[in-house]
Amino acid sequence: METNIESAQSNRLRYAQFDSWLKYLFAPSSIEEFLASCSEDRPFHLPPLPYEFAALEPAMDRESLFWHHQVLHRAHVENLNIALKGRFIKVGTRVEEVFLKTAQFPILAREEAKAHWNHSFFWQIMTSRSGETGLTETLWYAMRKSFDSFQNFQKEFVRIGMGLQGSGWIWLLTQPNHQLKIVTTRNQDNPLENWDQRFDLPLLACDLWEHCYYLQYKARREFFLRRFLDLIDWRKIHLIFIAQSQIHKTKEVRPFDHLYD
Repeated sequence: METNIESAQSNRLRYAQFDSWLKYLFAPSSIEEFLASCSEDRPFHLPPLPYEFAALEPAMDRESLFWHHQVLHRAHVENLNIALKGRFIKVGTRVEEVFLKTAQFPILAREEAKAHWNHSFFWQIMTSRSGETGLTETLWYAMRKSFDSFQNFQKEFVRIGMGLQGSGWIWLLTQPNHQLKIVTTRNQDNPLENWDQRFDLPLLACDLWEHCYYLQYKARREFFLRRFLDLIDWRKIHLIFIAQSQIHKTKEVRPFDHLYD
């Protein structure tokens, strides 16, 4: 399996050929511009937001979003590049390669790579048009099958999120039987780390570190979680869910392997 993309040209081709859920998460609006900003010395860069900083108000205010994306997420990316300095990382290397190949990369690089992946995912599953992106019939059925109703899912999401002590993330996962499951992880841990054992894939995520919501909500995590649920782009979640259903048919393959075939 090829693990590094040989050139910017082949990288662009692979972006064009993506047929998995990952293409909905990290592909920037301008691939040409994104690739031009990368280099072998700085293989990872801060992805642009798919909306303006004020677009998620009032659920997420401009100041909180700007600080979180431009300062905190940027710091994770910079620290990741520093941790990888001196290692030959080709342009186009996927960030999940860093935190999943535990024997090849130092701990600091793996932790920063997880933070980079988690935040990139988080930005992409929110929308300023939340009122226009209701549940599709497919997602409505999945919610009913897993939680009895969409309202019960919302209650469970908030309840489980409130149960996390300290910092971390809350995730909605797709299981191989198409059931949905809500879990939390500590710090920057990512459910993909357990793919070989559980075959669960992230469908959506929310940052539960206080820096995500404290400027606007102070210590009121419950209120923040309820408002976050109003920001989810369910149309995008539907596309991810459909792609994950195909991935689960071949559990022996990691969910991103075919990107490098």
